[in-house]
Amino acid sequence: MADVSAVILSYNSAAYVVECVRSLRREASRAGIALELVIVDNRSPELERDKPILEAIAAESGAELLFNDRNSGYSGGMNFGLRATSAPVLAILNPDLCFFEGSLEKLHRHVVEHRECGVAGPMGFYDLDRAVALPPNPLPDLADHWRQVYAHLTPGLARAYARHRSRVSYRYWTLERPTALPMLSGCCMVLRRDVLPTIGGLFDERFPLYYEDADFYRRVGRAGLECTLVPDAHIAHFYGRSSATDGGEAMRRYHIAQQEYYRKWYGPLRRALGYELGKKVIDWWPGKWKKRPPLEPVDLGRVVDPPSIEVPTREPFFLELSMDPMFFLAGGIVRATNPFAFSALAWRSIGYLRYFVRAVDVATMRTLRVWTFERIGAEAAP
Repeated sequence: MADVSAVILSYNSAAYVVECVRSLRREASRAGIALELVIVDNRSPELERDKPILEAIAAESGAELLFNDRNSGYSGGMNFGLRATSAPVLAILNPDLCFFEGSLEKLHRHVVEHRECGVAGPMGFYDLDRAVALPPNPLPDLADHWRQVYAHLTPGLARAYARHRSRVSYRYWTLERPTALPMLSGCCMVLRRDVLPTIGGLFDERFPLYYEDADFYRRVGRAGLECTLVPDAHIAHFYGRSSATDGGEAMRRYHIAQQEYYRKWYGPLRRALGYELGKKVIDWWPGKWKKRPPLEPVDLGRVVDPPSIEVPTREPFFLELSMDPMFFLAGGIVRATNPFAFSALAWRSIGYLRYFVRAVDVATMRTLRVWTFERIGAEAAP
């Protein structure tokens, strides 16, 4: 019998599935973990392209390959795959992951040895160099929703919220022991099968895309179990590759799921007075005052190669990287040199988009400076 049943859900993601499966099987073999592997294609629009790739990796790995007859969203597709599994421990995985040495073993051991743990997750990185850590995932609630609303209103409130998020993030990125948190990333979730009856079953299929993980973690906490980050278990998560293939539909489903989440956990009245009112305040606020960075950014222009960033301090600092000028969701570079430049692997892992970087003083959590640049390909350079 298998020790772990792993389910990987693919949506136009066959090339990523190949690397995910290979790294997962390598780690299972290294740890002596018997692995049952299920790959689900969730009715990919590019199935004609993806099917031969999925069939080849399934044959290579011994995985069971399932084809969903409709795109039932992340929750529905994952539930479809989970129902085909039998092992006492489950690994729920995005396709765009790579497992580092020892990661699967540490996650498996933690959930088996700690009955108080309802679900465990790893520390994630954008890149194979592990230079840029993924952001912590705050559990969505009305209190944090209104903190974000206030941050749009004045520069002082924006800087105060930036310090709050930096403090939370730095504490997260520097954890050394398994730690219970309100929420983890949904990209890699490891749990015992016997947890599912305690929390009301699998994913809630009312959430078509996004928020299904927040709902899942909230149910784990409501059941008196812990959501545990295992910080020395590492993965690379090449963030957002599946949803990026169908951005308009992904965002439509995101808004449906967001509405359903606040309706489910707060009821219609508090959702209207808390969540919806906050959104209206932002909508009413003058556009020129919204989405302001904590400090006026230094524009590094459009760049092909990694820019050199000189931080104006001799004191300990760290960097945050975000596509959002307000840094509501930001990756962390905790061990940055001064001046700083991205490694080749880290640079390849970020897309051709506009980015914001801020330097934060470790002692005060004060923003020292903000930079912005747009990463472009060589063919787009003047």
